[in-house]
Amino acid sequence: MSDDLFSRALDHHRAGRLGDAEAGYGQALESDPEAPRILHQLGLLALQTNRPALAVSWLERACARNPESDDSRRLLAQAFLAAGQRESAITCLRTRTEVDPRSVEAWIDYATLCQHALHLAEAIRAYREALRLQPSHAALHANVGALLRLSGDPAAAQAALEQALQLDPSLAPAHASLGRVWQDRGLLAAAEQAFLRARSLAPGLISVHLDLGNLLLVSGRNEDAVTRFTEAVALHPDQPDLLVSLGTALRAVGRSDEAVAVLERAVSLAPGLAAAHNNLANARLDQGRPADAAVSFRQASVAAPADASYQSNLILALHYADAPVSVLHDAFAAWNRRVPPALPSALGPTPARRARLRPDRLRVGLVSADLREHPVGRFLLGLLSEGAAAGLEWVAYSDAVREDGLSARLKRDTALWRPIAGRSDADVASWIGADGIDVLIDLSLHTSGNRLPLFQRRPAPFQISYLGYPGGTGVASIPYRLTDRLLEAPGTEPALFPEIPVMLESPYWCYTPPENAPPTVPRASDVVQLGCLGHPGKVTPAVLDAWADILRRLPRARFVLHATSADQRRAVLDRWSRQGIASERVSFVGRLPFSDYLGLCAQIDLILDTFPFNGATTTCDALWMGTPVVTCAGRHPFSRSGASLLDAAGLPQVITYSVGDYVERVVTLAGAPELLRELRLSLRGRLLASRLLDAPAFARAFAHALGSRV
Repeated sequence: MSDDLFSRALDHHRAGRLGDAEAGYGQALESDPEAPRILHQLGLLALQTNRPALAVSWLERACARNPESDDSRRLLAQAFLAAGQRESAITCLRTRTEVDPRSVEAWIDYATLCQHALHLAEAIRAYREALRLQPSHAALHANVGALLRLSGDPAAAQAALEQALQLDPSLAPAHASLGRVWQDRGLLAAAEQAFLRARSLAPGLISVHLDLGNLLLVSGRNEDAVTRFTEAVALHPDQPDLLVSLGTALRAVGRSDEAVAVLERAVSLAPGLAAAHNNLANARLDQGRPADAAVSFRQASVAAPADASYQSNLILALHYADAPVSVLHDAFAAWNRRVPPALPSALGPTPARRARLRPDRLRVGLVSADLREHPVGRFLLGLLSEGAAAGLEWVAYSDAVREDGLSARLKRDTALWRPIAGRSDADVASWIGADGIDVLIDLSLHTSGNRLPLFQRRPAPFQISYLGYPGGTGVASIPYRLTDRLLEAPGTEPALFPEIPVMLESPYWCYTPPENAPPTVPRASDVVQLGCLGHPGKVTPAVLDAWADILRRLPRARFVLHATSADQRRAVLDRWSRQGIASERVSFVGRLPFSDYLGLCAQIDLILDTFPFNGATTTCDALWMGTPVVTCAGRHPFSRSGASLLDAAGLPQVITYSVGDYVERVVTLAGAPELLRELRLSLRGRLLASRLLDAPAFARAFAHALGSRV
């Protein structure tokens, strides 16, 4: 009777009549309540009809009645996964290997699931068990190699991957994984060849196109990256990850309008892909649209709430857009909800109780991805070189993917240099603890590449932020921020940053001039050239309107603006046209080689600072090239960096405190050609004698500020 009922139910199931099948299995089960085959089919049917909890119940009974059933245990693992119980699925597949330890398929299934769960050591063990049974299985060697790389054992990874390729030279994933090993070791040419080989063998493998293009970006070969990603998109036009990467490459070569179009397509294809929203936001910043960028960063943060970097990007865009204090406070709070501070019980020995290794000096850890040719790296040169004389010992935790000549200069002045790119926060925190760091400094704040979640682990007894931009992070475990007297305006509203300000007796900045900068010479033209070479995202409508007012007051003046986006250029010309400014009075420049950028600084009579987010490096470089800068100081530290820099340079006369005074000061200076000529020829000498370049005094002030708190 039971066999007949089961057979009829099975026929219904195979024909897709699932309701009839379920009823039939139920009748058969009444006749034989513990029949494994009926329980198995009921579990399968429940899984097919999206009832994973019910499927788990049926299949657990089936496995209990028939522990050696390979099919039921595999199906039970699928049911656990569908029910969101991954660890139960892993346990289920581990039991399967114990029931049948000679099943290669069982070991592979178990290893694959462990790999997806990032249980790397167990996945490697399981793959090796499968290899013990089938040692000539090339793909298994490749899987082991890929996991050994992720586990931080490049030599073993290389050996496993080479074994895979010896068994099967046409195995594209093995070539790709070997390329990643070469890239990790800095052997970029070998990595590129491996990726090209993988691509030729498997042009449909999306990850290979991503590997190759990203390698080119890391290598600084941005145009080549655009070419490769364009080729990949032609092969896979609806693949969102490739579109995101192409958009990134287009941004890198200054084609932000094309990047926006590509990234908008990626967002339309994958609305839940956080990277698409994030990169679209960055492209909109390139176009000078910080408010629109903030919208996209917020969407990225919603799409990936566990990734604090998207919330950091949102916070920085809100700075550019001059968001209200309450909005920024909410954004800080949201960041801390995503990455709450570690509980004291998780910290091990309390860092604050650790004795100083050397009472006569502070051991200072610097955490940054920008210890390279970057404004942060440049501003650190003088401080690091004079640190030892001031009683400071530097330990650098460099998250730079690629180090350069400036990295080498910084490295010479550190007691210890630890590359941390790709290393987990847990690993880095343990190093910081072992290195005996007295003060740990975040040098990024919410800029790209920050490691702020690391600080929530509280690996050092004293943690403070500095330099990424003037201000604070709002991160709960960084209670202090370095600042100076000119960065801090009298409080007329609730404080933007919750940290305790630690005041430097010197200016906030220590500028090291670029090597091999050309000498300053008088300008021959009698046409006043105004300009701004800062980040396009800082050029707000209020800034453009102030500049339009200046150009109306100076009918013979011209303006040069850094703008990589054709859309931004059109928007500027349209806005100014409505305000009576002819387009021929305006010229635009994109990204320039550094020497050309310095040369352009020298061709401008007056640099006009942006507000509310002021410039910093561009201000110093302009001064070094003999070009004065007029700034408008605002109410927050990031809107007062121009005032801090110019006061340190001995130029208080170009600091203003309202938009009206800013306009008047520019007009007055533009009408004083002899004063501009005198400034051009004397500025470099003034800087050399100023506090802005006094590295020994700055290092002493830095050490005193930290020492007063530790």
